[in-house]
Amino acid sequence: GLPVGGSYYINNQLVTGGFSAPSPGLYHLDYIVNNGLCSDTASHSFEVKNISRTTIDTAICSGASFVIGGQNFSADGNYTITLSSYNNCDSIISLNLVVLNPIGATINQSICEGQTFAFGNQNLTASGTYSITTTAANGCDSTVNLELTVLSISVTNLINTICDGQTYSFGGQILTTSGSYSDTLIAFNGCDSIVNLSLTVLNSSSLTVDTT
Repeated sequence: GLPVGGSYYINNQLVTGGFSAPSPGLYHLDYIVNNGLCSDTASHSFEVKNISRTTIDTAICSGASFVIGGQNFSADGNYTITLSSYNNCDSIISLNLVVLNPIGATINQSICEGQTFAFGNQNLTASGTYSITTTAANGCDSTVNLELTVLSISVTNLINTICDGQTYSFGGQILTTSGSYSDTLIAFNGCDSIVNLSLTVLNSSSLTVDTT
């Protein structure tokens, strides 16, 4: 407001109420008193400085924080931070913060006994739960959990005998001699089923009878 009994002129323009600078810059103030008896003029120059306004759009990973002006921000939201700038006026920062969640996945995998499964930089051969942490596409941690099951190989041992002159069918083979044989099949769990055969061929006996 203006005092009674005088007039304000800013940059030679009469001010009849409160003054708001339209833009930063240097202004010249004249205060003229004229009450009919005497007049007086007081002059003063003043500067209107800029208020700095900045908008920051950023994202952080869950568990991290964004620090600005000595303040820590770790939750989604829109924040207004007021700091003191180089010209001693306010510096107003609008912060739009997004918190990204970590990415997780679980893999169920089975292998046969004797095989290996490559997981990260590990070559696994035993059943168990394993984890590796990598960087996902959003720049945050990605944890992959592996449930590994090692399936057994089935082994069956057979013992059989045949007579001389007979044959024995085994795994697509027609056997006629004693020996140890092996055949590998696929079991119900998808792994090898090994069948071992011990085959004995019995000699035929003959008997001659002389009688009267």
